[in-house]
Amino acid sequence: MSKDVDRSETEAGSTGGEERHRNGEEKTGQPTDANTRETTRAKEAFERGAYQESLLLYTRQVDACPKDHAIRRSRCVVLLKLKRYEEARQDIESALTILRLNGEGASRESTAKTNVVKASCLLAMGQVLNAIKVLRDSLRETMQTSGDSVHQLHFPALCCAVGKLGREWMGVYFAEKISEAEKPASFSSRDGRALKLVPSEIRMTKDQLRPLVSSTLEDKLAEGRSFLLQSWGIQQRVGKHVLAMLRSYAYLQAGLHDQALKDANVALAYSPNDGQWARGHAVLGAALASNLEWQRSALHFKHALELEPECLEFESCFRDSAERLSEEEQRVLQAGGTKSYSKWLEGEKERNLPEFLKKRPKYYYYYEWMKKRIAEFYPVLPDPVLDKLLDLDADELDMLLQYPEAIRGQVTEFLDVYETKGADFLATYRTPQLSWDEVRALQNKAALGIEDEENLNISMLEHLPEDTNHALLGAGGLGELTEAERSGHPVRPQLPPDAARDRLALEGSLQDRLKLLEHRAFDSSSSPSHSGADLDAMD
Repeated sequence: MSKDVDRSETEAGSTGGEERHRNGEEKTGQPTDANTRETTRAKEAFERGAYQESLLLYTRQVDACPKDHAIRRSRCVVLLKLKRYEEARQDIESALTILRLNGEGASRESTAKTNVVKASCLLAMGQVLNAIKVLRDSLRETMQTSGDSVHQLHFPALCCAVGKLGREWMGVYFAEKISEAEKPASFSSRDGRALKLVPSEIRMTKDQLRPLVSSTLEDKLAEGRSFLLQSWGIQQRVGKHVLAMLRSYAYLQAGLHDQALKDANVALAYSPNDGQWARGHAVLGAALASNLEWQRSALHFKHALELEPECLEFESCFRDSAERLSEEEQRVLQAGGTKSYSKWLEGEKERNLPEFLKKRPKYYYYYEWMKKRIAEFYPVLPDPVLDKLLDLDADELDMLLQYPEAIRGQVTEFLDVYETKGADFLATYRTPQLSWDEVRALQNKAALGIEDEENLNISMLEHLPEDTNHALLGAGGLGELTEAERSGHPVRPQLPPDAARDRLALEGSLQDRLKLLEHRAFDSSSSPSHSGADLDAMD
């Protein structure tokens, strides 16, 4: 039995006189100053190893105060030192009986101390499982929050009891817990109570899991005992992440790598501290290595090593995975750690994606296309001028690039503004828009054989046949080209639809007026002359 446990139990029991009057505890046996002195002498005798003398003094106090549970508890500790286990068990049972009879008068701390001494007695008698049961029952009854004084009382004794558990027993225990977690849930038979069901064709039974889990714990005994302490002392149940981790290792040994990878991901996802669990990263790294995913395997082993730098197992596994990486990857991983390597992997993944899956800024492909077209005329341009061209309306820039004279004029204008006023002024500079006649003139310059812009005269187009009104033809369902357009002959520019409609209305009114005037002239020549007054009245 641990010396720390003995010390805590002895100190707890030897202060019975004080304990009877604190925080509403029971007042039993009517202690006197003589009893207090006897208690002090018994404690001093115990501390100097005079166990027989200490036992005699505590026995006198028990005879004087038979209903004092604290004195009986202290005498039990002395009997344990003398290896009189049966008498010690009877004493501690009597102390517990007194506490139960006292009911609500007994404090949580007194009950916890007595249960801890009983567990120590059972451990001394070799009844490890019974001792653990007493401690677990006591924790459920007395502990309110993890880490409080009652929990601190149980923890040394629980550590001592768990330390006596062997690998085989833990293999049986955890295999049973995994099987219970795989039982169909009450709300859905397709899901397990705590773990997702393994497909029936590869699912292992409890008897099959037992040796595999035991083998997993062979070099992880301390870690397995810590899982038991957490589940029995704080959580009151085995965590889902622990069960998933153990099942993952079991299926790895069975050669079922896909199922092992699923369980490893679950273990890390449900791990405490937002995934900062070294064993969770280690089991995921092992599962990834079994699936030959060396990059992610090395990343998780490195993460586990960062959380526990002194673990030789993690260092060895990381080295094995890192050897299969490229020199650049090893350099990034060793120099920058997991954060730098994660960024490197994300960038590598992005670079290897097909073009249509890559993340691009808005209008990326439009800008790249326009840059190539501009480079055909101007391979090198200042960045502010190029950005200004790309800021132009898409249709306008497309039209300018179709005609060399237009793009040259626009670039020359922007270059002049940039050289004289600077980049900031160019960013807010607005180019005057082309008029309709200028646009049509640009489209017909090549057809007329005009090379110099100074020789361009819009009146030269007046003798050409009028262009087809494609807006009206399109509305009627006839949008085909005319014969002149197919042959490439120059045509006179057509007005926009609104201007053409206004011009047609004006021409119609003028024609009506002319017809009226002609009718009057005809009437005047065939009828007698009228006076001026009659003509005025006619008007």
